[in-house]
Amino acid sequence: MKTAKCHICGCENEIPDGQSSCCALCGADLADAQAETVMREMSKGTYATANMPRAQPICDCNIYLTSKRLIVVPIHTQMVGYGIQGAATAAITNKLNEKITKNIKTISLPLTEIKSIKSGKLGLFRKAIVIDTADGETIKFLAPKLGEWEEAITKAVGSLR
Repeated sequence: MKTAKCHICGCENEIPDGQSSCCALCGADLADAQAETVMREMSKGTYATANMPRAQPICDCNIYLTSKRLIVVPIHTQMVGYGIQGAATAAITNKLNEKITKNIKTISLPLTEIKSIKSGKLGLFRKAIVIDTADGETIKFLAPKLGEWEEAITKAVGSLR
């Protein structure tokens, strides 16, 4: 068995000898780094989907737009507390966050599955990009330079049609 680092998200993957493989985290082709290229990368944003638990309406994430897919990788943050009271609060909060976010998975959405892209809201006040998929799911995310993200995704989807 050999290991390969994904050229898109950086995840370390174990690949059985003699087999080609896709990244376990984002779905990129590990055998051909030229087949899929990163077009836009955001170090941090937030997102929500219709099937996320109500207790966790948004999740911190890293966002990647490649020549073939939109990838949203959740970041499971850990609080750090100082002193006895701060450490106890952080420990309780981390345990709750772990329970809430354990079912939140990476989104690896092929651009061909994107039905529509529009501006919308995430929560009551935050402007977001709203993506409707061919199978009826809705993904909302926000990041710095939201207008540039919307334009880049629209252009990438349009180039495949």
